[in-house]
Amino acid sequence: MLMRKICFSLFILLLLTGCWDRNEVNDIAIVAATGFDMEDSEDQKYRVSFQIPLPGELAGRIGQGSGDAKAYYVDSEAGNILIDIDDTIQSRISRKLTFSHRRVILIGEKLAKDGIGVIFDPLARIPQNRMSANIVVVTGKAYSYLNIDPSFESFSGETMRELAQSQNVYTQTLKDAVMSINHPGIEAAIPMMTLKTIEGAGEDKVEIELNGYAQFKEDKLVGTYEGDAAQGLLWLKKNIFPNNTTFAIEDNLYVVVNNQKANTTIHPTFTDEGIDINVKLSVESSVVENTSLRNLFDKHNLELLETKLKTQIEKQINQTIASMQEKGTDTIGVGVILHRKHHLLWNEKYKYNWSEYFSNATFNIELDTKITNIGFISENLSKEEQP
Repeated sequence: MLMRKICFSLFILLLLTGCWDRNEVNDIAIVAATGFDMEDSEDQKYRVSFQIPLPGELAGRIGQGSGDAKAYYVDSEAGNILIDIDDTIQSRISRKLTFSHRRVILIGEKLAKDGIGVIFDPLARIPQNRMSANIVVVTGKAYSYLNIDPSFESFSGETMRELAQSQNVYTQTLKDAVMSINHPGIEAAIPMMTLKTIEGAGEDKVEIELNGYAQFKEDKLVGTYEGDAAQGLLWLKKNIFPNNTTFAIEDNLYVVVNNQKANTTIHPTFTDEGIDINVKLSVESSVVENTSLRNLFDKHNLELLETKLKTQIEKQINQTIASMQEKGTDTIGVGVILHRKHHLLWNEKYKYNWSEYFSNATFNIELDTKITNIGFISENLSKEEQP
C-alpha cells in the first residue's frame, strides 16, 4: 500500500510541469496605444505605430519628477499587410510585443475616410487583442499623436483614454465600433481628437483636445459632429447629455446651466407619407453662471430662461438631425428600434435602403426644460439689478 502511494505521488509530480509558457516582465514590451494610418505613397499603403511605456523611466518620473527622458518608446513601420507590419516591428524589438493591455486605438483621418474595416479583421481574430480598448479618430496622422508629451499623464495614450472616457462623452470601444459598423440600422460615431497649440503655456506647447465625433457611414468617415451638432448628438443618445449648456438671454448677455438630469425616448412610427421619428426629451438644469442683469427669482424671468434653454437645445438637436439626414447616417439607431418592433417589415422593405428612408423621415421633437436651482444669489454682483 505504501509503495502504491509513493508511485502515485511520483506520477502526479510528473504531471506538474510548472509554468512552462510563462512570460517574464523583463521579456515583454506592453503596447499601450496603436496608431493606424494610410500612407501618402503608392508603394506602401498602411502605417502602424506602437507606443510602449518604459517602466524604468516611469518609475523615475514618479520618484524624481519629470525630466528630459521620455517615459515611452514609439516605433512605426509602413507596409501593405497589417500583420506583416507587426512582424517587422517585432524583428527589431528585443522584447515580445504584448497587446493584452492596449487601451487606445487611433485611426488617422485619411484611413478613416478610406475605410476602417481593414483594421478590424486582424484585431478581432487574435484573442490577445482587447475589444474593450477605446477607439478614437484623429485629424492628421495618428503616429504624430503618439509622440506628444502631455502635461498631466506620462504618455499621450493615457491622455486620450482619459479624454475618451470622460463624463458626458459618447465613449466608443473597439467592440462598439465593430457592432455599429456591421449592424444594419445604426452607424458609428467615434470620438474625434485634434492637436491644439496652447497660448500662454510656453513656446509650441501642444495638447490633445477632444473636438467632437467622427460621423461614419458603413466603415467610412463622411463628416463630423462638432459644436452644437456634437451637443445635439449627446441629447439624442440615451443616458448621455452635455455637462453644461450656454445660451444668450439678451444681446451679448449669457447664462450657463448645468444639466443634472435628462431623459430621452425615441419612437419611430409608420405613416402613409413615410416614417415619423418622435423624440421626447425632458431636462432638469441649474444655473451656474448669469452675466445678465435679470432677477432670476422673478417668475417671468425664470420662465424666459427655460424658454431660451429650450430653444438652444432644439437648435443643437436640429443641427445633429440635419447632419445625419444630409449624409444618410442613422447615428442614433432608429433603424435598430424599427428592426426590434417590426422585424418582418424591416427585413422585407427597409433593411437594404434604410439610409434613403432615414434621410426622408420626419422628426418631431417634444422638449420639456425645467430649471430647478438658480443658486443662492440671483443678481449680477458687479452691476445694478434689473427687474
